[in-house]
Amino acid sequence: MCERNWSMLVLCDGIFGLKHQGMARHRHLGFLGLVVFFAFYAVVIGYALYVFYWAPAPQPATTDAAAFAEARAKAHVHALTELIGIRPVSSHNLQRAHHYILEFCRQLKQQAAGTDVLVQTHFENYTGSFDFDFVGERFINAYNNISNIILHISKAGNEQTPAVLLVAHHDSPVASPGAGDDASNVGVMLELASNFVASTKLPTTPVMFLFSGAEEPLCQSAAAFMSSSPWAKRVGVFINLESIGPGGSPIVFQHAGAWTIKAFAERAPHPRGVIAAQDIFDAGLVLGDTDYRQLSYRHRGGLPGIDMAYLLGGAAYHTDRDILSAIRPGVLQETGETLTAAIKSLADTLAAGYGSKPTMQALLQPTDHKRLFVSFGARYMLTYSTATANLLHNVPVIMALAAPTTLNLLHPHTALAPLQGLRVMVAASGVGLVTLLSVLAVPALLGAFRAWAS
Repeated sequence: MCERNWSMLVLCDGIFGLKHQGMARHRHLGFLGLVVFFAFYAVVIGYALYVFYWAPAPQPATTDAAAFAEARAKAHVHALTELIGIRPVSSHNLQRAHHYILEFCRQLKQQAAGTDVLVQTHFENYTGSFDFDFVGERFINAYNNISNIILHISKAGNEQTPAVLLVAHHDSPVASPGAGDDASNVGVMLELASNFVASTKLPTTPVMFLFSGAEEPLCQSAAAFMSSSPWAKRVGVFINLESIGPGGSPIVFQHAGAWTIKAFAERAPHPRGVIAAQDIFDAGLVLGDTDYRQLSYRHRGGLPGIDMAYLLGGAAYHTDRDILSAIRPGVLQETGETLTAAIKSLADTLAAGYGSKPTMQALLQPTDHKRLFVSFGARYMLTYSTATANLLHNVPVIMALAAPTTLNLLHPHTALAPLQGLRVMVAASGVGLVTLLSVLAVPALLGAFRAWAS
Protein backbone atom coordinates (compact mmCIF):
# COMPACT_ATOMS: atom_id res chain seq x y z
CA MET A 1 0.00 0.00 0.00
CA CYS A 2 2.78 2.40 0.87
CA GLU A 3 4.70 1.52 -2.29
CA ARG A 4 1.57 2.27 -4.39
CA ASN A 5 1.07 5.66 -2.74
CA TRP A 6 4.71 6.47 -3.22
CA SER A 7 4.47 5.57 -6.92
CA MET A 8 1.40 7.75 -7.38
CA LEU A 9 3.16 10.65 -5.68
CA VAL A 10 6.17 10.31 -7.99
CA LEU A 11 3.87 10.08 -11.05
CA CYS A 12 1.87 13.15 -10.01
CA ASP A 13 5.04 15.08 -9.32
CA GLY A 14 6.36 14.18 -12.78
CA ILE A 15 3.12 15.26 -14.45
CA PHE A 16 3.02 18.59 -12.62
CA GLY A 17 6.72 19.10 -13.37
CA LEU A 18 6.14 18.60 -17.08
CA LYS A 19 3.12 20.92 -16.97
CA HIS A 20 5.17 23.59 -15.20
CA GLN A 21 7.93 23.27 -17.80
CA GLY A 22 5.35 23.61 -20.59
CA MET A 23 3.88 26.74 -19.02
CA ALA A 24 7.33 28.22 -18.59
CA ARG A 25 8.13 27.46 -22.22
CA HIS A 26 4.89 29.15 -23.34
CA ARG A 27 5.69 32.21 -21.21
CA HIS A 28 9.16 32.35 -22.69
CA LEU A 29 7.82 32.11 -26.24
CA GLY A 30 5.18 34.76 -25.47
CA PHE A 31 7.81 37.14 -24.11
CA LEU A 32 10.09 36.46 -27.09
CA GLY A 33 7.20 37.15 -29.48
CA LEU A 34 6.48 40.43 -27.70
CA VAL A 35 10.14 41.45 -28.00
CA VAL A 36 10.17 40.59 -31.72
CA PHE A 37 6.91 42.53 -32.24
CA PHE A 38 8.20 45.72 -30.62
CA ALA A 39 11.64 45.37 -32.24
CA PHE A 40 10.04 45.03 -35.68
CA TYR A 41 7.90 48.13 -35.26
CA ALA A 42 10.78 50.08 -33.74
CA VAL A 43 12.86 49.32 -36.85
CA VAL A 44 9.96 50.20 -39.20
CA ILE A 45 9.20 53.48 -37.41
CA GLY A 46 12.87 54.38 -37.17
CA TYR A 47 13.38 53.74 -40.88
CA ALA A 48 10.26 55.73 -41.76
CA LEU A 49 11.51 58.71 -39.74
CA TYR A 50 14.95 58.42 -41.32
CA VAL A 51 13.46 58.42 -44.83
CA PHE A 52 11.08 61.27 -44.00
CA TYR A 53 13.87 63.55 -42.77
CA TRP A 54 16.56 62.39 -45.21
CA ALA A 55 17.78 64.86 -47.83
CA PRO A 56 20.73 64.85 -50.23
CA ALA A 57 23.84 66.86 -49.45
CA PRO A 58 23.39 70.52 -50.43
CA GLN A 59 25.74 71.60 -53.21
CA PRO A 60 27.83 74.80 -52.87
CA ALA A 61 27.67 77.88 -55.10
CA THR A 62 30.88 76.76 -56.84
CA THR A 63 29.06 73.79 -58.40
CA ASP A 64 29.04 73.68 -62.21
CA ALA A 65 26.53 76.18 -63.60
CA ALA A 66 24.62 73.42 -65.44
CA ALA A 67 24.05 71.43 -62.21
CA PHE A 68 21.65 72.38 -59.44
CA ALA A 69 23.20 74.00 -56.35
CA GLU A 70 21.16 74.62 -53.22
CA ALA A 71 23.47 77.45 -52.16
CA ARG A 72 22.58 79.46 -55.26
CA ALA A 73 18.86 78.76 -54.84
CA LYS A 74 19.04 79.86 -51.21
CA ALA A 75 20.71 83.10 -52.26
CA HIS A 76 17.51 83.95 -54.17
CA VAL A 77 15.39 83.03 -51.14
CA HIS A 78 17.60 85.25 -48.98
CA ALA A 79 17.12 88.17 -51.38
CA LEU A 80 13.34 87.77 -51.47
CA THR A 81 12.71 87.14 -47.77
CA GLU A 82 15.47 89.03 -45.92
CA LEU A 83 16.63 91.78 -48.26
CA ILE A 84 13.14 92.54 -49.59
CA GLY A 85 10.95 91.11 -46.83
CA ILE A 86 7.19 90.61 -46.56
CA ARG A 87 5.59 90.83 -50.04
CA PRO A 88 1.77 91.01 -49.93
CA VAL A 89 -0.16 91.85 -53.09
CA SER A 90 -0.19 95.57 -54.01
CA SER A 91 2.78 96.32 -51.76
CA HIS A 92 5.99 98.13 -52.67
CA ASN A 93 7.99 95.07 -51.60
CA LEU A 94 6.16 92.91 -54.12
CA GLN A 95 7.16 95.39 -56.82
CA ARG A 96 10.76 95.01 -55.66
CA ALA A 97 10.39 91.23 -55.92
CA HIS A 98 9.06 91.65 -59.48
CA HIS A 99 12.15 93.70 -60.36
CA TYR A 100 14.51 91.17 -58.76
CA ILE A 101 13.08 88.27 -60.78
CA LEU A 102 12.91 90.28 -64.00
CA GLU A 103 16.51 91.43 -63.64
CA PHE A 104 17.68 87.83 -63.16
CA CYS A 105 15.68 86.76 -66.22
CA ARG A 106 17.31 89.55 -68.26
CA GLN A 107 20.73 88.32 -67.15
CA LEU A 108 19.83 84.83 -68.40
CA LYS A 109 18.74 86.30 -71.73
CA GLN A 110 22.07 88.11 -72.07
CA GLN A 111 23.92 84.92 -71.12
CA ALA A 112 22.09 82.97 -73.86
CA ALA A 113 22.80 85.56 -76.56
CA GLY A 114 24.80 84.06 -79.41
CA THR A 115 23.87 80.46 -78.51
CA ASP A 116 21.11 78.16 -79.76
CA VAL A 117 19.19 78.71 -76.50
CA LEU A 118 16.25 81.09 -76.84
CA VAL A 119 15.21 82.94 -73.66
CA GLN A 120 11.98 84.97 -73.66
CA THR A 121 10.72 87.02 -70.71
CA HIS A 122 7.32 88.66 -70.36
CA PHE A 123 5.74 90.75 -67.62
CA GLU A 124 1.92 90.65 -67.69
CA ASN A 125 -0.73 92.66 -65.83
CA TYR A 126 -4.34 91.54 -65.45
CA THR A 127 -7.67 92.92 -64.29
CA GLY A 128 -10.74 90.70 -64.09
CA SER A 129 -12.69 88.24 -61.95
CA PHE A 130 -13.66 84.57 -61.75
CA ASP A 131 -16.05 82.29 -59.90
CA PHE A 132 -14.44 80.66 -56.88
CA ASP A 133 -15.59 77.80 -54.65
CA PHE A 134 -13.94 77.82 -51.22
CA VAL A 135 -15.02 75.75 -48.21
CA GLY A 136 -18.32 75.04 -49.92
CA GLU A 137 -19.11 78.70 -50.60
CA ARG A 138 -19.19 80.22 -54.09
CA PHE A 139 -18.24 83.84 -54.65
CA ILE A 140 -16.70 86.17 -57.23
CA ASN A 141 -12.97 86.72 -56.78
CA ALA A 142 -12.10 90.05 -58.45
CA TYR A 143 -8.60 91.40 -59.06
CA ASN A 144 -7.14 94.64 -60.37
CA ASN A 145 -3.69 95.15 -61.90
CA ILE A 146 -2.08 91.96 -60.59
CA SER A 147 1.10 90.70 -62.25
CA ASN A 148 2.85 87.55 -63.45
CA ILE A 149 6.35 87.03 -64.81
CA ILE A 150 6.81 84.42 -67.55
CA LEU A 151 10.19 82.98 -68.51
CA HIS A 152 10.33 80.69 -71.57
CA ILE A 153 13.51 78.71 -72.40
CA SER A 154 13.84 76.58 -75.52
CA LYS A 155 16.12 75.50 -78.31
CA ALA A 156 15.98 77.96 -81.20
CA GLY A 157 13.39 76.68 -83.68
CA ASN A 158 11.68 74.51 -81.04
CA GLU A 159 9.82 77.30 -79.22
CA GLN A 160 6.35 76.37 -80.53
CA THR A 161 6.39 72.86 -79.05
CA PRO A 162 4.09 72.53 -75.98
CA ALA A 163 6.12 73.41 -72.90
CA VAL A 164 6.57 71.97 -69.44
CA LEU A 165 5.38 74.72 -67.06
CA LEU A 166 6.71 75.24 -63.52
CA VAL A 167 4.66 77.45 -61.21
CA ALA A 168 5.54 79.13 -57.90
CA HIS A 169 4.39 82.39 -56.35
CA HIS A 170 6.57 85.20 -55.06
CA ASP A 171 3.87 87.12 -53.15
CA SER A 172 3.58 86.35 -49.44
CA PRO A 173 0.91 86.54 -46.73
CA VAL A 174 0.48 89.89 -45.00
CA ALA A 175 2.39 88.93 -41.86
CA SER A 176 4.92 86.44 -43.18
CA PRO A 177 8.19 86.64 -45.11
CA GLY A 178 7.05 83.46 -46.89
CA ALA A 179 10.38 81.65 -47.09
CA GLY A 180 8.82 78.23 -47.42
CA ASP A 181 5.58 79.53 -48.92
CA ASP A 182 6.72 80.13 -51.57
CA ALA A 183 10.05 81.95 -51.98
CA SER A 184 11.86 78.61 -51.58
CA ASN A 185 10.30 77.30 -54.79
CA VAL A 186 10.89 80.59 -56.59
CA GLY A 187 14.58 80.22 -55.71
CA VAL A 188 14.52 76.65 -57.01
CA MET A 189 12.92 77.79 -60.28
CA LEU A 190 15.46 80.58 -60.81
CA GLU A 191 18.33 78.15 -60.24
CA LEU A 192 16.76 75.58 -62.62
CA ALA A 193 16.36 78.26 -65.29
CA SER A 194 20.04 79.16 -64.87
CA ASN A 195 20.99 75.47 -65.15
CA PHE A 196 19.08 75.06 -68.41
CA VAL A 197 20.63 78.17 -69.98
CA ALA A 198 24.11 76.95 -69.03
CA SER A 199 23.45 73.38 -70.15
CA THR A 200 24.46 71.99 -73.53
CA LYS A 201 21.50 69.58 -73.45
CA LEU A 202 18.11 71.19 -72.92
CA PRO A 203 14.91 69.17 -72.38
CA THR A 204 13.27 68.01 -75.62
CA THR A 205 10.49 70.58 -75.28
CA PRO A 206 10.57 74.17 -74.00
CA VAL A 207 10.44 74.86 -70.27
CA MET A 208 8.25 77.73 -69.09
CA PHE A 209 8.44 79.30 -65.65
CA LEU A 210 5.43 81.15 -64.24
CA PHE A 211 6.36 83.42 -61.32
CA SER A 212 2.87 83.96 -59.94
CA GLY A 213 2.36 87.40 -58.40
CA ALA A 214 -0.97 86.97 -56.60
CA GLU A 215 -1.51 83.47 -55.23
CA GLU A 216 -2.30 84.33 -51.62
CA PRO A 217 -5.57 86.17 -52.44
CA LEU A 218 -7.03 82.81 -53.46
CA CYS A 219 -5.12 81.99 -56.63
CA GLN A 220 -5.90 85.14 -58.62
CA SER A 221 -2.74 85.16 -60.74
CA ALA A 222 -3.08 81.54 -61.90
CA ALA A 223 -6.71 82.13 -62.86
CA ALA A 224 -5.68 85.27 -64.75
CA PHE A 225 -2.88 83.39 -66.54
CA MET A 226 -5.25 80.67 -67.75
CA SER A 227 -7.96 83.08 -68.89
CA SER A 228 -5.93 85.99 -70.27
CA SER A 229 -2.33 85.06 -71.09
CA PRO A 230 -1.47 84.00 -74.65
CA TRP A 231 1.28 81.85 -73.13
CA ALA A 232 -1.25 79.51 -71.52
CA LYS A 233 -1.99 78.00 -74.95
CA ARG A 234 1.64 76.99 -75.30
CA VAL A 235 1.67 74.80 -72.18
CA GLY A 236 1.48 71.01 -72.44
CA VAL A 237 1.82 70.01 -68.78
CA PHE A 238 2.56 71.77 -65.49
CA ILE A 239 4.15 71.20 -62.09
CA ASN A 240 2.83 73.48 -59.35
CA LEU A 241 5.17 74.06 -56.40
CA GLU A 242 3.74 74.94 -53.00
CA SER A 243 4.43 74.77 -49.28
CA ILE A 244 2.37 74.08 -46.17
CA GLY A 245 5.35 74.58 -43.88
CA PRO A 246 9.04 75.36 -44.37
CA GLY A 247 10.47 72.20 -42.83
CA GLY A 248 9.35 69.41 -45.13
CA SER A 249 10.51 67.59 -48.23
CA PRO A 250 8.76 67.96 -51.61
CA ILE A 251 5.81 65.58 -51.80
CA VAL A 252 3.46 64.91 -54.71
CA PHE A 253 -0.10 65.03 -53.46
CA GLN A 254 -2.25 65.66 -56.54
CA HIS A 255 -2.12 64.93 -60.25
CA ALA A 256 -4.28 65.34 -63.34
CA GLY A 257 -3.64 62.88 -66.15
CA ALA A 258 -2.46 59.35 -65.44
CA TRP A 259 0.59 59.80 -67.69
CA THR A 260 1.94 62.73 -65.66
CA ILE A 261 2.57 60.78 -62.45
CA LYS A 262 3.88 57.81 -64.47
CA ALA A 263 6.44 60.01 -66.23
CA PHE A 264 7.37 61.65 -62.91
CA ALA A 265 7.91 58.30 -61.18
CA GLU A 266 10.04 56.89 -64.01
CA ARG A 267 12.84 59.47 -63.71
CA ALA A 268 12.60 61.40 -60.42
CA PRO A 269 15.63 60.45 -58.28
CA HIS A 270 13.86 61.26 -55.00
CA PRO A 271 10.13 60.62 -55.59
CA ARG A 272 7.82 61.15 -52.62
CA GLY A 273 4.05 60.95 -52.52
CA VAL A 274 0.98 58.81 -51.96
CA ILE A 275 -2.44 58.77 -53.63
CA ALA A 276 -4.18 59.01 -50.23
CA ALA A 277 -3.26 62.71 -50.10
CA GLN A 278 -5.16 63.31 -53.34
CA ASP A 279 -8.16 61.40 -52.01
CA ILE A 280 -8.20 63.70 -48.97
CA PHE A 281 -8.09 66.81 -51.18
CA ASP A 282 -10.76 65.45 -53.53
CA ALA A 283 -13.01 64.75 -50.54
CA GLY A 284 -12.80 68.44 -49.54
CA LEU A 285 -11.23 67.68 -46.16
CA VAL A 286 -8.44 70.25 -46.63
CA LEU A 287 -9.54 73.83 -46.06
CA GLY A 288 -7.10 75.33 -48.49
CA ASP A 289 -6.28 75.66 -52.15
CA THR A 290 -3.33 76.02 -54.53
CA ASP A 291 -2.80 77.23 -58.09
CA TYR A 292 -3.18 73.60 -59.15
CA ARG A 293 -6.96 73.98 -59.05
CA GLN A 294 -6.84 76.91 -61.50
CA LEU A 295 -4.49 75.06 -63.88
CA SER A 296 -5.73 71.47 -63.72
CA TYR A 297 -8.35 70.15 -66.11
CA ARG A 298 -9.81 68.19 -63.20
CA HIS A 299 -10.94 71.55 -61.79
CA ARG A 300 -11.07 75.00 -63.42
CA GLY A 301 -8.12 74.83 -65.79
CA GLY A 302 -7.49 72.83 -68.93
CA LEU A 303 -4.07 71.24 -68.32
CA PRO A 304 -2.66 67.94 -67.11
CA GLY A 305 -0.18 68.34 -64.29
CA ILE A 306 1.19 67.64 -60.84
CA ASP A 307 0.91 69.44 -57.49
CA MET A 308 3.88 69.28 -55.12
CA ALA A 309 4.35 70.83 -51.69
CA TYR A 310 6.54 70.86 -48.60
CA LEU A 311 4.57 69.24 -45.78
CA LEU A 312 6.28 69.80 -42.43
CA GLY A 313 6.49 72.70 -40.00
CA GLY A 314 2.84 73.69 -40.35
CA ALA A 315 3.01 75.80 -37.19
CA ALA A 316 5.14 78.32 -39.13
CA TYR A 317 2.80 78.39 -42.14
CA HIS A 318 1.59 81.95 -42.86
CA THR A 319 3.35 83.30 -39.78
CA ASP A 320 6.49 85.32 -39.08
CA ARG A 321 8.26 82.03 -38.36
CA ASP A 322 8.28 81.02 -42.04
CA ILE A 323 11.87 82.13 -42.45
CA LEU A 324 14.91 80.97 -44.41
CA SER A 325 16.58 79.27 -41.44
CA ALA A 326 13.51 77.05 -40.99
CA ILE A 327 14.19 75.34 -44.33
CA ARG A 328 16.18 72.19 -43.62
CA PRO A 329 19.55 71.79 -45.39
CA GLY A 330 19.25 69.57 -48.44
CA VAL A 331 15.53 70.11 -49.04
CA LEU A 332 16.02 72.58 -51.90
CA GLN A 333 18.73 70.32 -53.33
CA GLU A 334 16.29 67.43 -53.33
CA THR A 335 13.63 69.59 -54.96
CA GLY A 336 15.99 70.78 -57.68
CA GLU A 337 17.32 67.32 -58.50
CA THR A 338 13.84 65.81 -58.57
CA LEU A 339 12.44 68.57 -60.78
CA THR A 340 15.37 68.44 -63.22
CA ALA A 341 14.69 64.77 -63.95
CA ALA A 342 10.89 65.13 -63.85
CA ILE A 343 10.92 68.02 -66.34
CA LYS A 344 13.00 65.98 -68.79
CA SER A 345 10.71 62.95 -68.42
CA LEU A 346 7.54 64.99 -68.98
CA ALA A 347 9.21 66.79 -71.90
CA ASP A 348 10.16 63.50 -73.56
CA THR A 349 6.55 62.29 -73.29
CA LEU A 350 5.26 65.53 -74.84
CA ALA A 351 7.91 65.46 -77.58
CA ALA A 352 7.08 61.86 -78.47
CA GLY A 353 3.42 62.77 -78.87
CA TYR A 354 3.98 66.05 -80.69
CA GLY A 355 4.47 64.37 -84.06
CA SER A 356 1.22 62.42 -83.75
CA LYS A 357 -2.03 64.33 -83.47
CA PRO A 358 -4.01 61.40 -81.90
CA THR A 359 -1.26 60.82 -79.34
CA MET A 360 -1.09 64.51 -78.46
CA GLN A 361 -4.86 64.69 -78.10
CA ALA A 362 -4.75 61.68 -75.79
CA LEU A 363 -2.12 63.38 -73.61
CA LEU A 364 -4.00 66.69 -73.37
CA GLN A 365 -7.57 65.36 -73.39
CA PRO A 366 -9.32 66.00 -70.04
CA THR A 367 -10.09 62.72 -68.31
CA ASP A 368 -10.92 61.47 -64.83
CA HIS A 369 -8.40 58.64 -65.19
CA LYS A 370 -5.65 58.69 -62.64
CA ARG A 371 -2.93 56.34 -61.46
CA LEU A 372 -2.47 55.23 -57.91
CA PHE A 373 0.99 55.97 -56.60
CA VAL A 374 3.04 55.36 -53.48
CA SER A 375 6.74 56.01 -52.84
CA PHE A 376 9.23 53.77 -51.06
CA GLY A 377 12.21 55.16 -49.21
CA ALA A 378 12.40 58.36 -51.29
CA ARG A 379 14.05 56.21 -53.94
CA TYR A 380 11.23 54.49 -55.84
CA MET A 381 7.63 55.27 -56.67
CA LEU A 382 5.15 52.56 -57.63
CA THR A 383 2.31 53.63 -59.91
CA TYR A 384 -0.50 51.51 -61.34
CA SER A 385 -3.82 52.05 -63.08
CA THR A 386 -7.23 52.11 -61.44
CA ALA A 387 -8.09 48.86 -63.26
CA THR A 388 -5.09 47.16 -61.67
CA ALA A 389 -6.03 48.73 -58.35
CA ASN A 390 -9.54 47.26 -58.53
CA LEU A 391 -8.02 43.82 -59.03
CA LEU A 392 -5.30 44.14 -56.40
CA HIS A 393 -7.53 45.74 -53.78
CA ASN A 394 -10.69 43.66 -54.25
CA VAL A 395 -9.16 40.18 -54.47
CA PRO A 396 -7.92 40.26 -50.84
CA VAL A 397 -11.41 41.34 -49.71
CA ILE A 398 -12.98 38.39 -51.53
CA MET A 399 -10.38 36.02 -50.07
CA ALA A 400 -11.00 37.37 -46.57
CA LEU A 401 -14.77 36.95 -46.88
CA ALA A 402 -14.29 33.39 -48.14
CA ALA A 403 -11.81 32.50 -45.38
CA PRO A 404 -14.37 31.34 -42.71
CA THR A 405 -16.08 28.96 -45.15
CA THR A 406 -12.74 27.66 -46.47
CA LEU A 407 -11.39 27.03 -42.97
CA ASN A 408 -14.61 25.26 -41.98
CA LEU A 409 -14.30 22.92 -44.98
CA LEU A 410 -10.63 22.17 -44.26
CA HIS A 411 -11.01 21.83 -40.46
CA PRO A 412 -14.68 21.05 -39.73
CA HIS A 413 -14.02 19.96 -36.13
CA THR A 414 -11.92 22.91 -34.97
CA ALA A 415 -12.83 25.91 -37.13
CA LEU A 416 -15.65 28.30 -36.27
CA ALA A 417 -18.91 28.06 -38.17
CA PRO A 418 -18.88 30.31 -41.28
CA LEU A 419 -21.39 32.82 -39.90
CA GLN A 420 -19.64 32.96 -36.56
CA GLY A 421 -16.30 33.44 -38.29
CA LEU A 422 -17.75 36.32 -40.34
CA ARG A 423 -19.04 37.97 -37.17
CA VAL A 424 -15.59 37.74 -35.60
CA MET A 425 -14.02 39.26 -38.74
CA VAL A 426 -16.55 42.11 -38.84
CA ALA A 427 -15.94 42.86 -35.16
CA ALA A 428 -12.16 42.86 -35.67
CA SER A 429 -12.54 45.12 -38.73
CA GLY A 430 -14.67 47.51 -36.67
CA VAL A 431 -11.99 47.71 -33.99
CA GLY A 432 -9.36 48.33 -36.68
CA LEU A 433 -11.46 51.08 -38.28
CA VAL A 434 -12.01 52.82 -34.95
CA THR A 435 -8.27 52.61 -34.27
CA LEU A 436 -7.44 54.07 -37.69
CA LEU A 437 -9.90 56.93 -37.29
CA SER A 438 -8.52 57.66 -33.83
CA VAL A 439 -4.97 57.77 -35.19
CA LEU A 440 -6.13 60.33 -37.78
CA ALA A 441 -8.44 62.31 -35.52
CA VAL A 442 -6.22 62.80 -32.47
CA PRO A 443 -3.39 64.63 -34.31
CA ALA A 444 -5.96 66.68 -36.24
CA LEU A 445 -7.69 67.73 -33.02
CA LEU A 446 -4.38 68.56 -31.36
CA GLY A 447 -3.37 70.61 -34.40
CA ALA A 448 -6.69 72.45 -34.39
CA PHE A 449 -6.31 73.21 -30.68
CA ARG A 450 -2.73 74.45 -31.22
CA ALA A 451 -3.88 76.68 -34.08
CA TRP A 452 -6.73 78.05 -31.93
CA ALA A 453 -4.46 78.58 -28.93
CA SER A 454 -1.80 80.39 -30.96
